[in-house]
Amino acid sequence: TVRLRMVKHDGKVSLDATRSDDQASGPINYVTNPNDLRMMLSTQFAGDDLAFVMNEGMVRAIDGTISLRPGSILAPRYPAALGMRAFTSRKVLAATQGIVNQISPGTARASSATFVTYLIRGIDPVTHRFVLVYEGLGVGFGARSFAD
Repeated sequence: TVRLRMVKHDGKVSLDATRSDDQASGPINYVTNPNDLRMMLSTQFAGDDLAFVMNEGMVRAIDGTISLRPGSILAPRYPAALGMRAFTSRKVLAATQGIVNQISPGTARASSATFVTYLIRGIDPVTHRFVLVYEGLGVGFGARSFAD
């Protein structure tokens, strides 16, 4: 489970992820850079503002501390399995959307952890070697109060 808590103190916004679950034995651990959390949260605050530009200012918008707990699913210790970390990163994005939904007057985007993966496997007709393609697609998120 990913647990985020946003706190505003002395005019600064901080995120605390220390209550997220311990790192997993499976490949869903996500080595989280604090700037990942800053960018995910600041994009939620921007909402549907068409003047919003994604740049370095997004990182500075969340100007307080970012707290991660070593040994957690968001700050795993080596040698943690990471191969399917995209699933957890989607959960982190959904958690940032959830935070903004709790403080907005019903105008924030809806969160969704929808993530579809597919595998294509077979034998290469030229080399006769096994081929495996793994791909993930994010779908079905971002509904707003005025649109799907």
